[in-house]
Amino acid sequence: MVLPLSVQDVVGWLDLVALKYSCRINGLTGLAINHLDTIGKLDKIKLCVAYNHNGKVSMDYSTNPIYISNCKPIYEEFEGNFEDLSSFTSREALPENARIYLNRVEEIVGVPIKFIGTGPDREDMIIC
Repeated sequence: MVLPLSVQDVVGWLDLVALKYSCRINGLTGLAINHLDTIGKLDKIKLCVAYNHNGKVSMDYSTNPIYISNCKPIYEEFEGNFEDLSSFTSREALPENARIYLNRVEEIVGVPIKFIGTGPDREDMIIC
């Protein structure tokens, strides 16, 4: 029997360690966070903020597959259940839980968020 998938079954958590590394080596100056409306439907949202590498907390990313295979993600959990976000036109107007989540992404990665996807349509975008 095939069970229907839920959002929790198909959404992977954002890995901020890998994102920070990618921003650094690519010289990124801004981020686009898409599908905030989708993850906001979940009760809890997680961000990978570090790795447990052989019993030690690390914020180091490596392209070495042996290193990465020995890492376990360390997650911070955030409240979800955002209201419909498609009508929001500014970051400041977003629900507090959404702002807390976005602020933590910027804090860990060190790169500002410039675009926030708030719905399924092209126009459902906050430009910061």
